[in-house]
Amino acid sequence: MKQVTARPAAYGWPAAEELRMPVACESRDGKNVIRLEGAVDIGSAAEFRQLLIDVLNQGDAIEISLRGATELDITAMQLLWAAGKAARGAGTGFALDGEVPPEIRVAFMGMGLEPSAIFEEVANAFGG
Repeated sequence: MKQVTARPAAYGWPAAEELRMPVACESRDGKNVIRLEGAVDIGSAAEFRQLLIDVLNQGDAIEISLRGATELDITAMQLLWAAGKAARGAGTGFALDGEVPPEIRVAFMGMGLEPSAIFEEVANAFGG
């Protein structure tokens, strides 16, 4: 049986060198900043979930940057909601870092989620 290691370009899928995970984390000023870029969906949910768990276990404040995100599906929204709830329960800060792209604002509204139920500080990021 042949094992496929990259999606063939003939089908319109990106080549292996174009594939990258849309979730990254960096420590900055005593807090962890998690950057979401591109489409964050079920395909990256396991990695995103593990990153959130690891960062929550460190006990430092967490900021989520959605500036580079183009799409969040319900899985990503649920992970953010659960992480925000866990952070509040642990007394850890969980806030947005910077502006939220318009398409992500629409995603929040379309899924009936109130950003303030997830993040502590949303007024500036959501233009309010």
